[in-house]
Amino acid sequence: MSVEITALLKPECIAAGMPVPERRRGLGAITSLLDRRRSGLESKRRVLGVLADLLAKADPGLDKTQILECLLTRECLGGSGVGQGVAFPHCRTKSGQRVVGAFLKLSQGIDFDACDHGAVDLFFAFVTPTLVASEHIHLRVLAQLAQMFSDPALREQLRNTEEVGAIYEAITTWKASE
Repeated sequence: MSVEITALLKPECIAAGMPVPERRRGLGAITSLLDRRRSGLESKRRVLGVLADLLAKADPGLDKTQILECLLTRECLGGSGVGQGVAFPHCRTKSGQRVVGAFLKLSQGIDFDACDHGAVDLFFAFVTPTLVASEHIHLRVLAQLAQMFSDPALREQLRNTEEVGAIYEAITTWKASE
């Protein structure tokens, strides 16, 4: 079984231009630091919640609450922020009928524990059902996403549009440079 990124994504599983959750204002340096950390966690959880909603739209066998729990658990094992403002939240689940993906673009980047410590604004999440796809498929999808989003032209194209159709086209028609 081979999975192409274009087969994972449906236009209804794309959201763009979402505002970043507001940060709380605290008094004093310690309170301010704690508020920033809390708001970062809330932002990360909210992003994963939106992605869980989008992923659940792609497969009627998926439950958004279960997907969110699965994504949060996976993030605790290691952050999915790969650098350059990109993250690939992903998990394997017992439910679902096929590998599905979702894309989210924020209006501003958030702290997502990226390996380069930069803010993340582009998210491509996917869920692999354990009953129909092997670990090999899951890793292949990660490798394909890494190759795709390492292209600065694609990242720029995605950041320069709020149109779902344009985002879908950019992702599904992307070809690796030779």
